[in-house]
Amino acid sequence: MNLILILSSNRTKVRKKLAQIRKKEYYQAFWNKEKPVIGIGVNFLSKTRNIQEWKEETF
Repeated sequence: MNLILILSSNRTKVRKKLAQIRKKEYYQAFWNKEKPVIGIGVNFLSKTRNIQEWKEETF
């Protein structure tokens, strides 16, 4: 399956990461590719280096 993923990860909340993708409109650069564009917000725990939370949104 061909698709485009936009990943945002740092120490803020997952919903803020997806809001940043929406606000900065990172997805628009890929709309003409005729493939699904999915934004993913990921929050890692620095102590354990594991994923604490993640959420996806299709653009």
